[in-house]
Amino acid sequence: MGRRPEMEGRQLIIDAARSLFAHDGIGATSIRSVNRAAGLGPASVHYHFSTKDGLLDAVLHEHGDAVVDAIIERAEDLIDAETVTGRDIVSMYAGPYIDLLATHGIEGLEWVMIVHRQMATDRARVRSPKAHPYTDQAIAKAYPDADPDHVARARDTLLEILIAHMAQLDDLPDTIEARREYVAGEIDFLIGFLSGGLDATLRQEGSTIPSGA
Repeated sequence: MGRRPEMEGRQLIIDAARSLFAHDGIGATSIRSVNRAAGLGPASVHYHFSTKDGLLDAVLHEHGDAVVDAIIERAEDLIDAETVTGRDIVSMYAGPYIDLLATHGIEGLEWVMIVHRQMATDRARVRSPKAHPYTDQAIAKAYPDADPDHVARARDTLLEILIAHMAQLDDLPDTIEARREYVAGEIDFLIGFLSGGLDATLRQEGSTIPSGA
């Protein structure tokens, strides 16, 4: 019976940290402020997560694992498809983020904001190598002549732009379906823009993207 309060305390800390990390920044958020916002004792973060880095990892994994699994599922569908377009590739990445924001609202948006912050300061922490074998196959299906190095750079750039745009969304509606419609509408132009960028850089054999740029 003592397990439930312990798990509730852990979630209270994650919820508090997510909001503080998103709005105040990770570096500016102290362990003391997280404990205080969670309404728990001064040793609570250390008890549940040992360190601030451990807490950050827990916040990132809260939705990150599900988003990566959803991207992989969409990639597998594209790998089995007869034809794949640039828009399909962008939607493969965008769809799980739309679902996240639609389902979880401000909680999901705060998570995206943290991922955006991490991409600027510690990209390795939010990379998803688990998904790369699947997503790169899907991209190769759309662009069979593209250089694999260019595929990897295009994938990373696409994600950076997509997440940066989503992190700036606000005034999310109250219902799941309204949020889904709002987010999809807000990024529809971006999906078209990014798919055009993929076509321009990966469509022709011998892409001219300079290495190391």
